[in-house]
Formats: sequence, structure tokens, C-alpha cells
Amino acid sequence: MNQFIIKTRDWQKLKNYMFQNLSIETGAYAVYKTSKSSNSCKFLVNEIILPNENDYYKRSPVVVAFSPKFTEQSIQKCEKFNGHLLDIHTHPWSDNVQFSSVDDNEAVNTKIPYFRQYVEDTQIAFIVFGCDENIVRARFWDKTLNKLSNIDRIVVI
Repeated sequence: MNQFIIKTRDWQKLKNYMFQNLSIETGAYAVYKTSKSSNSCKFLVNEIILPNENDYYKRSPVVVAFSPKFTEQSIQKCEKFNGHLLDIHTHPWSDNVQFSSVDDNEAVNTKIPYFRQYVEDTQIAFIVFGCDENIVRARFWDKTLNKLSNIDRIVVI
């Protein structure tokens, strides 16, 4: 079983930020580490990185993208903490959230190749929220299988 583990205060901070404005997509990054056993992987969230309005490159009801500077600063935090990047965004119109084809294309053709080229040991995972915090999906890039794999659940402690 694959699961994200996040502290209650960080989960609350993230939810408060992500659901301020449901008319446009919102995003954030986080730093996580992994803990693996023979039959599971835990993704332990260490730090939430919330952008300011000028950290967005593009933001609309159906698209969210960060400035290169904000992304670079977030990657530097990953390197500082010897962690990995969690990419988080909303689909505020969705009451049955899934990763979109745009999300899939961007992950596989842009973000993952970037990390392979520039930050070799950094991994990446993704969370997408629907119209409220109870509607959420998560996945990660499984380097062994060379594909996106689902996270089974998010545990708030």
C-alpha cells in the first residue's frame, strides 16, 4: 500500500490555501521523503511550500503553472532537505476528481524529464484536489516501473 503521511497542521495549512478561490486553479509544492518496506511505500510530507500570487506563471479556471523561479526555489528546498518534490493543484470544478490528460502530458513530457536531467535523485509525486478537501487523488512517478502509480490513501496525523 502506498500512502502519503502528513501532519494535521500542514494539512490544514494546505487546505486553507488551496480553497481560498474556487473560481481558478490553485497550486503548491511540498517536500517529502520516502520510507519503503517490502509491501508498501510511505511518502512523508516534511514541508508545504505555498506560492505568492507573483509565483504563478499562468493561472485560470483550467490551468495552473508556476514561475521558473518558484519551481527552482522549491527544488532547492528538496535538495537542502534531501527530499523529493510534491506537486499539488486543484480542479475546483470537479466533484469526482481525476488527473486530466493535460496533467498526464505535463507530468510525463515536461516535469519528469526535467527532474531526470537536472536533479537526478529527486523524485516527484502529485496530488490533485476536487471542489473540496475530501475529493482528492494522489500518484507518484515510479522509477522502477517507469510509470505513474497511484497512492492508495492520504493519512493525516
